[in-house]
Amino acid sequence: MSESDSQLIRKHEFVVSFSMGIIQIRDVGDVGEVEITESFQREKVAESPDGTLLTFDQIREAGFTRVRFEVHEHRPPLNADRWDHIVECNLWMPTGELEIDVIGESIYDWSTWETCGNVFPVGPAGMYRLYVCFGNLKLTDQRLDAKEIDGMYSPDMPSREELNRLEFIDVFLWPVATHGLKLHKAYQHET
Repeated sequence: MSESDSQLIRKHEFVVSFSMGIIQIRDVGDVGEVEITESFQREKVAESPDGTLLTFDQIREAGFTRVRFEVHEHRPPLNADRWDHIVECNLWMPTGELEIDVIGESIYDWSTWETCGNVFPVGPAGMYRLYVCFGNLKLTDQRLDAKEIDGMYSPDMPSREELNRLEFIDVFLWPVATHGLKLHKAYQHET
């Protein structure tokens, strides 16, 4: 199976209101805690030791951003030119359901602009591999440097046009086999 043969299973797209400069995704069950280290700002992703929680760093401390999730049957092709920053990592999901945690803020459905739940099914329980892709980082940095903050920190939902001028996150997930013992053939001692 080649990367180009990966089939899209489901897609979820949201507008996320965030604060404290972070967005987290996690399994809906009990999860570990993330320790923010010096490498967090460079890598833009931190993971819990048990692999059930990922934290994403944002350029802005608060605001709205578009977050899209695509669940694929296999590893999808990746065109790195579309994004400014890409991290590949794992997420352990013992329930098969993903939760977006934005620390008390709101999540909106991209297609309806209505408030929606923050939990959605991904697929069977297990280990998933992810590409976490950040876009418009340079444009957002330039706007901050130029003090062009109109719409960037507004408590009101920005227009789609404005959202397209802000940083965004695309997350691609696909199931992977866990790294465990797999017996292919067993020798039986004759007695």
